[in-house]
Amino acid sequence: MTTTRVRLEVKKVAGKPQFRLHSLDRENQWDSADPAERRMTGDGTVPFEGALPPFLPEDHLVCVTPDDYGYWELQDKTLTKLAGFHGILPNMNMLHRMIARFLAETPDTYGNTWGRRVPGVATWSPPLKLREK
Repeated sequence: MTTTRVRLEVKKVAGKPQFRLHSLDRENQWDSADPAERRMTGDGTVPFEGALPPFLPEDHLVCVTPDDYGYWELQDKTLTKLAGFHGILPNMNMLHRMIARFLAETPDTYGNTWGRRVPGVATWSPPLKLREK
């Protein structure tokens, strides 16, 4: 996860909305010990809470972070630092392996797919067997 706008102040001025942007509204609390605080993050564009699909239980979701890039994904790591995680996330090799495993219904023979549970979820039930990071 990365620093993302997680709050936005909206005031009505002369009958029209006015958006007030504050740098304190951007956070990355992914490493916090408090599960509620850990949700105060996102992918640099979409806040974590806004990315949670209402049609899936949270215990089935798999979280990834920029730390999940492989050793040789130097260009993607650099692009993430420069342009943010949101746009480059689909390039992550580990995600490609995870999707291929899911579609082919194959085991993780080499232990090269993993994920993280949603903060605050006690039991994790991802749609395929994954190593938890």
